[in-house]
Amino acid sequence: EVSRHDPSDANILFFEKSSWNTGRNKLLRAALAPPNDYTYLIFLDGDMELVEHRDYGLNTGNAYRTFERYLTEWEPAVASPGFFMHVKGFDGQEVSIPYNFDAIFNAFHRDAIPLLLPYTTQWDRRSWWYSQYSVIMLSAAFYNHHRLQFNAVRAVNGESGGYEQREDEWERPLVWTLQTL
Repeated sequence: EVSRHDPSDANILFFEKSSWNTGRNKLLRAALAPPNDYTYLIFLDGDMELVEHRDYGLNTGNAYRTFERYLTEWEPAVASPGFFMHVKGFDGQEVSIPYNFDAIFNAFHRDAIPLLLPYTTQWDRRSWWYSQYSVIMLSAAFYNHHRLQFNAVRAVNGESGGYEQREDEWERPLVWTLQTL
């Protein structure tokens, strides 16, 4: 966990004046340091809650363990839970392939990380959302049918928004991402 506010907890990486992107990139560097014997690296927002939404036969009674079961069963390059804002069209489907997936909770397979991460900080002064848009485009380009949303669990966050930087000019990250390919 990264905190911009509380350096007192020894289990938290303190990163004063960090952005959403620089904080996640610091966690990425820590996770990639040896020993790094993981299959999935999961990023999630600290103010979200993961809940079991529907039972398709893999539920455990613990939403995080259920999500792990889905990772083991399906082995996607990128995975996310259902999200309270992106339910239309996927409700009733156990697993779906959305184009857009919120950064509130993302799991990246270790083999996909070199192509998708670190998060770009190119646009931090304009919008913290642009880095996720870049991840979405790259995952669609390289792992289109391996970007899964597990609808048995859902990420819930009653406090959406609140990012310090939220410009809404989506062609900027689109052009930049395409040029980096």
